[in-house]
Amino acid sequence: GPCIHHFGIEVDDRKAFTEKLQAHGATILSKPSAGALKYRAPDGTIAEIVEPNRYEEKAAKADRAKLKLTKHS
Repeated sequence: GPCIHHFGIEVDDRKAFTEKLQAHGATILSKPSAGALKYRAPDGTIAEIVEPNRYEEKAAKADRAKLKLTKHS
């Protein structure tokens, strides 16, 4: 049945957090330049790290695009 695939964590210093993950045996799954850096912990848990406000900014951008489309309809 349905399950949670992964979860996200906001971090202030992505580079430092990535280094800690690797030092503790995590495997980085995505490209370092990806907006959301996915990793697999040694126990198999998958998560991602993002910079603060990543999803708030994406939501605001989507809202602005919708508003722009509505004005032109």
